[in-house]
Amino acid sequence: MPTEEYHPENQDDDVASDVDLEALKYLYEAQSAFCKDLTARHKAREADLEEEVKNLKTALQASELNVAVARAEKDALAKVVSDTEVRAVTDYKAGSDYKEELEQYGARCYRVGLNAGRDFGERLSWVERTREAFEAAVRECRRRTNDARLDDVCFAQFQSGRMPSSDEGAGPSEQAP
Repeated sequence: MPTEEYHPENQDDDVASDVDLEALKYLYEAQSAFCKDLTARHKAREADLEEEVKNLKTALQASELNVAVARAEKDALAKVVSDTEVRAVTDYKAGSDYKEELEQYGARCYRVGLNAGRDFGERLSWVERTREAFEAAVRECRRRTNDARLDDVCFAQFQSGRMPSSDEGAGPSEQAP
């Protein structure tokens, strides 16, 4: 099938002359001008954005440099403070105040130690007296009752709360004579 071109009805040379070539040329020029203007604005905006990116990169580099400087300053100040503390402690220990305070502290420690030793000795003597009284009471009870269970009773069991159980029957005081 042969290809036919589209031809509007009543097409003749008069119709082609009816088209306003001047108006088409004006529309084409207006469209071209609009495209050129749009392209120019786009390029200008793109250039502005590229400049802004460049400025932001420069600001970022400056900020990174400021951070590095601040960290270096912080580290330097920390070293100065540390060195100052070491010097202050060294100077203090070399001075007479330190020696005097150390002697006073030593005397206080000695008094605390003496007091603690005296308290411990007193408690120990009370424990010893309690043990002697307990053992005397057990001996007297054993003598009076002849209860064989009292042979195994000692002060350490009493002190720890582990007294022998009395579940072997009635105690001597409850037995008939």
